[in-house]
This record gives sequence, C-alpha cells and structure tokens, in this order.
Amino acid sequence: TPLPPTLRHILATPGQEVRQLADGSLLAPASAHHQSDTAEALAEPPEVMAGATLARLAALLPSVAGDLRIARLLVAERPVPGDGLPVLGSCAPHGLYAAVMHSGATLGALAGEIAADEILTGVARSDLAPFRPGRFG
Repeated sequence: TPLPPTLRHILATPGQEVRQLADGSLLAPASAHHQSDTAEALAEPPEVMAGATLARLAALLPSVAGDLRIARLLVAERPVPGDGLPVLGSCAPHGLYAAVMHSGATLGALAGEIAADEILTGVARSDLAPFRPGRFG
C-alpha cells in the first residue's frame, strides 16, 4: 500500500537520501554515502544493502517505519566521469552529443538547456571548455 504524504522534498542526510514519489512510494539509494562512493564493486550483496537501507529509512521516518517494505531492488551503474566533473559536448561518432554527470538531479535541467542550445545552434559555449568530452583523449 502507498505511504501517506511524508516528504515534500528530497531528504538528504549524511547517512541516507530519500524522496517520495507521486504514488506514495519512497526512492532511496542503498549506498549510505552514495554521493562520495567511489567503489567499483558492491561491498555487500544487494539484499543486505537493501535491508540496511530499510533500517536507515525507518530511523529517519519513524512515523511510517512499520509500513516500510522493499518493493523493488535495482542495481545500476552510476555515470561518474573519471575526473568527477560533468561531460557536455559533441563527440564521435559525428552527431553524438554527450551529457553525462553524477549530479543529474541538480544539473539535469541546465545540462538539457545547454545541450539543446548547442545542438540547435551549432555554437559551442566557450565557458564549457573544461567539461568537454575531448579532455579524456
């Protein structure tokens, strides 16, 4: 069953991030420190990580702790460029425009505007030189 409205924003604490979706479900990363997590592999099996996430969420949201259940567990690769900075710009093959970054939730709208402008006008913004794909060779 969906949770009652509990969060009206993204809750970001040192140990957990979570947001509530329109259907009442919660979306939370299983890596407690995923913003600074640079691991190349999972430290524990996904089910163990999910259980720990559920415990952290219960501590953060005691009013709904008894109603928390894991509905779905996804394992995904996070797009974090090698130097940690966003990648924006045209690259090979011809016609491909890359917009890759870890902070998509905060930079996604701006990156989309920039990409659309550069793609439609064909004019590259000089202030984005440090973020171009070519910096990787």
